[in-house]
Amino acid sequence: MTSRDPRIACLVKVALAAVGWCLAFTAVAEPDNAEAGSGEGDDSQAALEELIPADGFEVPEEQLQRLRKYLPNAMAKLEARQALHMIALGDSVTRYVSRDESDGDTHRSYEGVFAAELAKLFFYTGGVRDLRPRGDLPAKSTPSAGPEITIENMGLGGRLSIHALARLTTDAFVNEPSIMTVSYGINDSTISLNLGTYLSSFERAAKLARENNCDPIFLAPTTILDRGTELASHASTRPYANALAALAAKLGVYYFDLGEITSKAPGIEPGLSDEAALSAYNEYRAKHYHTHADGSIDTLHPSEEAHKALGLALYSDLLHGSAAAKYRVGGFVTLDGDGGLELRYKLKNLT
Repeated sequence: MTSRDPRIACLVKVALAAVGWCLAFTAVAEPDNAEAGSGEGDDSQAALEELIPADGFEVPEEQLQRLRKYLPNAMAKLEARQALHMIALGDSVTRYVSRDESDGDTHRSYEGVFAAELAKLFFYTGGVRDLRPRGDLPAKSTPSAGPEITIENMGLGGRLSIHALARLTTDAFVNEPSIMTVSYGINDSTISLNLGTYLSSFERAAKLARENNCDPIFLAPTTILDRGTELASHASTRPYANALAALAAKLGVYYFDLGEITSKAPGIEPGLSDEAALSAYNEYRAKHYHTHADGSIDTLHPSEEAHKALGLALYSDLLHGSAAAKYRVGGFVTLDGDGGLELRYKLKNLT
């Protein structure tokens, strides 16, 4: 049976119903083994329900074909529900930075959310296990048992794209990963790293991954808020994102721009000056993508909710792709002598 076989959905429903009945029976039959109102049965049932994808267990053929195109090595394991390992290379955004005890929790990071969605889709009942949890953080986010997707978060603060090679030639492939996400660009833009050097690092990463039967995923960096002027803070990582998209297309690597998510905002109130409109736009971004649980604004690192949005968007785009654009925008930004920015662009109608 394949992952889209309709018999799986039926069997899963029966199995979950049976497990839920057993949990309920255990809670009634053994009241002395749990504190009153502990809700252990409810917690276990909730953990099982979290493994059920919203659209059931049938995967449309077009989605399977898209997954097989970009993740051929991983799909051989996912469709057979074999043990699958994933690694995430990147900077502090990949690492997951928060202002509370969850700092460094891979399960809350965008790659952890993405892995959890894959686990649901292919019915890995054991969910996701972090092989290298930091400090006292949990290896698993749910107490469920069964086949697992394992993950290693190799993100480290301050890292550039050129630092990926250090992991790729040492411990990155020790646990034989089938999926590798690579995301750099924020720190590269800080030092204005040459785009050729940036792209060379990603191309080398893809080559090494494929040589080790691992499917690479290129992720363009998120946008930030603290680069001098408000316009500069939004634009600074975009040249790297545009260049990486072109390289991914050339190499046949799946690409997703994390910055597209952290730059989304509703329409601006009409009648505002350019400066006021840009300020309102950045205020929205600060509130919705960079405000952490303690109420503080981290101008560089996305919040937990933003990470969740990033992981879900990555998963959705991998399965469904983006709608065909009716136009194409190209351009580039350069710094002028006074520390300002000059934007040149062109718009092409594709219809």
